[in-house]
Amino acid sequence: MKFECWDCKSIIELNINETRCPRCKSEWLEPVYDYKNIVKKADKIFNGEIESLWKYIDFLPILSQKYIVSLREGGTPLIKAKNLNKKYNINLYIKDEGIQPPTYTFKNRGASLAVSGL
Repeated sequence: MKFECWDCKSIIELNINETRCPRCKSEWLEPVYDYKNIVKKADKIFNGEIESLWKYIDFLPILSQKYIVSLREGGTPLIKAKNLNKKYNINLYIKDEGIQPPTYTFKNRGASLAVSGL
């Protein structure tokens, strides 16, 4: 993963020991994504093939996929709110965090990312 410094426009490799731009010492770093590669993977990301937060790996600050620790966090379903949709003529879905989280807490995604990534 790479970052761009907002101040000096340097491109910086992700380094867990460095939280500032090595050139100008700015703290304003923005992730740089390979959107062309991500678009090629869009079907795999959104077709339900991968039911965890790791389907978004291209957007996450992971140094290497070999260090990923996971219990399939993030694969919770969206449930169509039929009664609310009918009553208000809307198309609403509710994220059900109570059905599938392996640890039964909303914190499992962040914990998995923290342990796996940095």
